[in-house]
Amino acid sequence: MDTKFICSIHGLEISSGQVNLTRYGLQINNDSAFIEEFYIDEVKKIVGISQYENSIHLRNYLCNEFDAPPEFNGKQAVSYLLKTSKYLANALWLIKDNSARFQTGHLRNIKGIHLTVDSNVIDGFYSNCLGERDIIKFSHEELELAGKFFEFFYGLGYREKENTQFTRTHSNMNRVTRAYYFLDSARTDFDIGTKVSMYCSAFECLFSVATTELKHRLSETIAYFIGSNKDEKRRIYEQMKTIYDLRSSITHGSGINKKMTNNNAVELKKIVTNCDAILRSCFFKIATNQDIIDLYLRNINEEISGVLTDLIFQ
Repeated sequence: MDTKFICSIHGLEISSGQVNLTRYGLQINNDSAFIEEFYIDEVKKIVGISQYENSIHLRNYLCNEFDAPPEFNGKQAVSYLLKTSKYLANALWLIKDNSARFQTGHLRNIKGIHLTVDSNVIDGFYSNCLGERDIIKFSHEELELAGKFFEFFYGLGYREKENTQFTRTHSNMNRVTRAYYFLDSARTDFDIGTKVSMYCSAFECLFSVATTELKHRLSETIAYFIGSNKDEKRRIYEQMKTIYDLRSSITHGSGINKKMTNNNAVELKKIVTNCDAILRSCFFKIATNQDIIDLYLRNINEEISGVLTDLIFQ
């Protein structure tokens, strides 16, 4: 195959093997042989030896290889593949909190004696829910599951066909797609107060059915949506109310209370961690239930509101 793409993954440790993402032949891999095959001497001269050394050091990468059509635009291709990597970053988050991220991607194309290399950088500098960057290990089974969620998130992004020049939150966008953009924005922000604010906006996209008593009604709806028993529902309900109290202090002028930053901000970190976990559970349930996906994709507010309200009376 004459065209190869590679983009190193930061913050991720893979136990072994490769995982196919099915979409356009994309793979998660950690086999150094592909790195050596990609960075031939001519490529090293173009992108710099530091890029090769970085790939060797990180080892884990997203890649694919294919035969390019006659009229092939490498710049567009590498840009598109890097954008696609953001769906994988959020698919990994749906398994567990992490800061896996992508930065620079390279695409190498060889036609006869002609070599071209196109490179680009993506702005997906994800952090974990506490705004930190760490290295998280994923098993092969977890990566395979992330591959399935990659298809879910890719589908949400792929539907952004019209009216997205100025905004991605217009009325034609379904609730899950709008919630996804708040999720993605939150995960690229290092300020945990801002993360909570954007996570709450995602909650509202998914579950808001009324403008009055927002904290109570949203907390109640989410508790019934993901809670499996009375005790769990009560716990989630109380956690959501605390999350919304924090959100209100951030967005309505007073800011985060200094008491929450005492003792290495233990209380603040607990709230943010709960917020991240609850949103993940909501997305997980949606992504694994075709009936719920179809409900949101139909994008009929009255129908969604009816289903969410009925949860409380079951």
